[in-house]
Amino acid sequence: MISLLRHADAARQARDAPLSPAGHAAAAALIPELTALDTGRVFSSPCARAQQTISPVAKAAGLPVLKDTRLREREHGAVSAGAWDREAEALFADPSAQPYGGESVEDVAQWGLAAISEIERQQSVPLIATHGLWFSVVLSRFGRPLTIEAWRAMARTALFAVENGHFSQVELAA
Repeated sequence: MISLLRHADAARQARDAPLSPAGHAAAAALIPELTALDTGRVFSSPCARAQQTISPVAKAAGLPVLKDTRLREREHGAVSAGAWDREAEALFADPSAQPYGGESVEDVAQWGLAAISEIERQQSVPLIATHGLWFSVVLSRFGRPLTIEAWRAMARTALFAVENGHFSQVELAA
């Protein structure tokens, strides 16, 4: 089984934006439930918001955070802050699209699934912190709809479990 956690609320929409104060509070609130998962390894995107979401849990469990670039947010290219919605619409309309010169959904699927496959083969149960689009793309390969509506509806700190080729959303009290 693999547990996948979407990062908490970021301070702004930027590649390496840190968590907002609300995001830090949400990350701290996750500690009791996520340490109860009996995780053996903790992985994170190298982006600050993912690392800051998972670090309190890893520290409480006495585990290091292992950074994996295949868990990162996709490269957005030359998109401006006001064009995020148009970029997302283009990505979900055509998985091979590279709006604004950024990476496609197919690119994310390639490295995301490679990461999952490698991490899954290791012995202990992993907890992975990553990003919303990464989640949408990878979970679509396990049967979750790949739609802009599903992506927009995914809560910050959403937790999913992937096991035996299937996924399920885990309800958190925090």
